[in-house]
Amino acid sequence: MGRFKITSFSIPFVLLFINSIQSSHGLSVSCMIDYDNGGAPAVYESQECPRWVLSNGSLQNQNIKNCQFATLQGRREYQEDRVVCNLDMKLPLLKNNSLLDFEEDTVGIVAVFDGHGGKEASEMGSKLLFDYFKEAIKNGYFSGSTANVVLLYDGQILVANVGDSKALLMSEEIPSELTYDHHPDREDEKARIKTAGGSVIVWGVPRVNGVLAMSRSIGDVALKRFGVIAEPEFTGWRVLTANDSYLVVASDGIFESLKPQDVAELIFEWNLIPERREESKLPLSCMFSESLAECIITIAYEKGSHDNLSAIVVPL
Repeated sequence: MGRFKITSFSIPFVLLFINSIQSSHGLSVSCMIDYDNGGAPAVYESQECPRWVLSNGSLQNQNIKNCQFATLQGRREYQEDRVVCNLDMKLPLLKNNSLLDFEEDTVGIVAVFDGHGGKEASEMGSKLLFDYFKEAIKNGYFSGSTANVVLLYDGQILVANVGDSKALLMSEEIPSELTYDHHPDREDEKARIKTAGGSVIVWGVPRVNGVLAMSRSIGDVALKRFGVIAEPEFTGWRVLTANDSYLVVASDGIFESLKPQDVAELIFEWNLIPERREESKLPLSCMFSESLAECIITIAYEKGSHDNLSAIVVPL
């Protein structure tokens, strides 16, 4: 497979579906600010929020062709996360570096879309990823979404990120963060926002114009003129080694209560179970999980995360 030049197709491919997605409508911005300022208690008391029910929501957990993924609505009223995992996607790739010579080959794609203010942007993002020739729906919605997309090809990975979902590469027990969160207080992001006439105001956390807690997103059309962009930040091609054991892509709800190292330790303890169960320090709730992905979101929920929870785990 090494004879194909994937670089020339991959970046335009990811840019195409990320930048073509419009925004969508849902919860009020005031309600979202109340949540970030005071967590669940502030939401329950807020007049801006609909009545929220403390529930663990509906757990979705699947294993498909070596790809584990799980999602949990958690303590939110709506599930706005969307996940995509296809390790056997057929795409036309350039052959012999010729723009006129293509041959179909297999590419793996793993992605998490963490929506806010409604599910439409994340829903659209996840659908357009595999059907990117269709036009984005233009209904004037107001929601937005992160996008964290990983391509796997020929023993290498490429990561494209918009927002604050994370991609982690596990090498033995050490997690490597493959993405950088797009928060408005990051110096380069803040400079772009201010140049565009926007401002960074702290309402619990730094926000663009006091509203959006991230500086890049799909959708959020009302803030695009103030420097919020949908352009992904790329982590260039990285060759996988024999020490790289797992790829984890997860929404920020996981990291409200877990650190990357916590995720790495859960994976390590999980792998002790088949032969040395008595030595494992895995929490009891994980002992009954059907997959590593389900284990991760279960522990994040139990440790107090109030957001939607989604995780994809790919053994390498």
